[in-house]
Amino acid sequence: MRSNQTYFAPQKMLAENQRHHVDWLFISNEEVNVDSPDSSSTNISTSSEVIDEEVDSQETSSDKLDLTSLMEVMQFNEIYPGNYPSLSAAVALGDLNAVRKLAKVRSRLDAHDNRGRIPLHEAAFHNRPECVDLLLKRKQNVVNARTFEGETPLFLACKAGSCLCLVKSLIENGADVNLANNEEVTPLHVCKDYELAFCLIQAGANVNAQDFNNSTKLHLLLETEGNNSSNSLIDLLLSSGANPSLEDECGRTCLFVAAQFGNIHALKKIIEFCPNIDVNQRANDGATALMLAAQGGHLMTIRILLEIGADPSLVDHDGLNTMYMAILKNNIAVLMLLIKLTGGEAVFLNDVTWQQWSYMKFAIKSDAFESVKVLAKICQRHAIYPRFRLGPDPVPRVSSITSSTLFDFYNKPFESAVSYIFCAIGEEDILKYLDCLLECGFPVNNQDEQCTSPIASLFNAGYRREIVLACLDKLISKGIDLNSSESNGFIPDALLLALLRYNTD
Repeated sequence: MRSNQTYFAPQKMLAENQRHHVDWLFISNEEVNVDSPDSSSTNISTSSEVIDEEVDSQETSSDKLDLTSLMEVMQFNEIYPGNYPSLSAAVALGDLNAVRKLAKVRSRLDAHDNRGRIPLHEAAFHNRPECVDLLLKRKQNVVNARTFEGETPLFLACKAGSCLCLVKSLIENGADVNLANNEEVTPLHVCKDYELAFCLIQAGANVNAQDFNNSTKLHLLLETEGNNSSNSLIDLLLSSGANPSLEDECGRTCLFVAAQFGNIHALKKIIEFCPNIDVNQRANDGATALMLAAQGGHLMTIRILLEIGADPSLVDHDGLNTMYMAILKNNIAVLMLLIKLTGGEAVFLNDVTWQQWSYMKFAIKSDAFESVKVLAKICQRHAIYPRFRLGPDPVPRVSSITSSTLFDFYNKPFESAVSYIFCAIGEEDILKYLDCLLECGFPVNNQDEQCTSPIASLFNAGYRREIVLACLDKLISKGIDLNSSESNGFIPDALLLALLRYNTD
């Protein structure tokens, strides 16, 4: 019996969420004698060549191939037209008549393409339930066949969001719901549909399975923007025994991830299902869920975490607490909320942390200008202007222009905010930082003898002459003392520094 039907495959086929080139592949059933078991040849033609599907290199079973050498040269997310079995092409196109005829040759049922996909993989991925039933009827033992990346037909069906009846058919025919790919990703991990996920769980899918990153399905859901679909899946997983305390490779529990992405629904559900969960548990870097929420700017999340006992004073391995995280990201609303909920501005300014490692210094060093503006205004309201401890690299010693006369500004233990900005900020931004501090009343003269002079910091900053002059103008307008002489008692330090650095009038 021969058929006269000829059909065409589109030039682009959508597979694995990418478009794969098939070069106007066409298959002519006229050339297939389905009555003869020896006539298993289907011609697949491109615009420039005709490919014989029954060439031994394409139709032999995978156990006869040198898979190691194949995997070195093949791309597993791209179809090679010359290596695409005729039955797979018919399945992908949804031509059930051609599938019936081609599937009568059993060798075609496990013929794979360059990705290791057999026709059943294509039927599952392209949502062809009739083709799945037909292929499984012909050869059921391929139901758990794996591609070169370890993906089963069930995995591909869940990944593509194929229909429920197709997934049920695979499971009823023995599909393993927990068989993961080469990266330990299970069908449940890639499933985005509630009904499919429910079907997998009913069939015994492990809701706490962890992939190569140690992420569970719940972890992955929480990393996406919350919507009704994902919220329903979150509820399903938690009610089915998902453990939100499991950690991923970074040491983050599901509470961490919910806080990091501001998923309020998930956060409340996790607290509901695990009322005794440790809200102050640390990730591998010492961070807490509250720190991640502050970084992300999630106000409601922060309120909820504080209500259940989150401690904002805890520090990570770098010595930074939640307040620092908000400052670093210029999350002003979060910063003000934390200040309000932890005692107010007065307590904030007199906090021991403020004295040892100033929030203002951190904001300046991190170039968090919006945070600097807010902190400067708080200082102005309370007339408290912090001085900073010098770090391991204090203002360098300065020598005079003659080798016989030496002077230095001793390595003093403190410096004012105005002095510090010349050490920490580049010349492209220094004027806006200086304007901000001067407008908020920060002193330009030494607060005491233990503070480094702003003049010394300015002349050691390495700015261009015009930038230094602009800064000097602003400092002079605020009354900086240019006649101070710590070095020799009779020549002003500012004059000596100008001569040293610029050797000019």
